[in-house]
Amino acid sequence: MINPRTGATVFKSRLGILAIAGKRIVLRGPGRQFTLVNAATDSERRLPWPSVLGWLDRPAVDPRGRYIALTFADPAWGVPARQAFDVWLLDTRKGTLKQLQGMPALVDLKRTSVVWTHDGRLVLLAQADGRKVVGVWRPGTGGLALKTVDFPDRTAGSDSFAPIS
Repeated sequence: MINPRTGATVFKSRLGILAIAGKRIVLRGPGRQFTLVNAATDSERRLPWPSVLGWLDRPAVDPRGRYIALTFADPAWGVPARQAFDVWLLDTRKGTLKQLQGMPALVDLKRTSVVWTHDGRLVLLAQADGRKVVGVWRPGTGGLALKTVDFPDRTAGSDSFAPIS
């Protein structure tokens, strides 16, 4: 990692940087695991690949830096093969992983994504079998609060969205 103001290297790793939450950095690897680094203390903690799904999707970092939603996907999971999505919450302070209740979910991957709001809620937008849902999770609660919604069909290639909180 390079400091954009000075050009100085502030963090160096042979592993790929997956997410940054304040002074905590999540690295992909080694192998099928993750490494949580506390840049302030230079300590590391290895975490296992938690999901039954085989591919890593795009993580979402809580704006407060406490949680990182690690998302996993598989375009052909199970029998019969269906698209699946899985969300695990990494508590960066405790170094623990917890699967979001109700996961993995069978969804249309290109129409599914997660994002954090400024007030610390995790929002999932998904579509499955033509049904569109929004789910909201707040730290300290059980699972996603789901609601069927009607939103316009996406015509662009991106699966991201921006919540207004």
